[in-house]
Amino acid sequence: MDQPHCYTMCQCSAIEEAKSLTTMNAVVDLPRKPSTSHRQIHITEVNGLWTLLKKFTLTGLRSGYVVLDLPWFTPEQNDAYAGKVNKYYKTCGCSEGTVAGFLGTAVAVAMFLADRIHWKELGITKTALVCGGIVLLFMLLGKAYGLARGKRNLRKVILEILITQKHYSNGNT
Repeated sequence: MDQPHCYTMCQCSAIEEAKSLTTMNAVVDLPRKPSTSHRQIHITEVNGLWTLLKKFTLTGLRSGYVVLDLPWFTPEQNDAYAGKVNKYYKTCGCSEGTVAGFLGTAVAVAMFLADRIHWKELGITKTALVCGGIVLLFMLLGKAYGLARGKRNLRKVILEILITQKHYSNGNT
C-alpha cells in the first residue's frame, strides 16, 4: 500500500497517531516545531544572535530554525524567546508588499480616472506600463518596509534577551 508523501518522519508519525486517536474521539495537537531533520541554528550565547541580523537579504529567504539554549534561561524561557526570534527572523515582507501593491493599484486607477495619466497621448501600451510601474514601485517599497520592520523587531528581541542576561548575571532572579 502506498504511503502519502510526508516531509519528515516526525510529521508522518504524528499524523498517523492523530488519525488513530481521532477515530477514538480524542483531540490531538500536532507538533508545531519542525523536526530535527530541518536545519537548525543552535545558539548558546548572545553573540550568536547578532549574526542573525547579518543574514537579512532583499529576498527575505532565510533558511533554518533558531533554537536557543541560553544558560541563564529555563527551557520554557528559551522556547518562548526562540519563538519570538523565529517570528522576526523569518520575516520576508511579502504581506506588506501585497498590501502596498493593492494600494498602488488604487493609486494608479485613481490617477487614470482623474486624467493624471493621459492615455490618449501615451497610448494604451505606455499607459499600461506606467500603471504597472506604479504598482511595482509600491510593491517593492512595501517589501522593503516589511524587511526593515522585521529586522528592527528582531533587534528589539535580541536587546531584550541581552538586558535579561545582564539582569541574571547581576545575581537577580
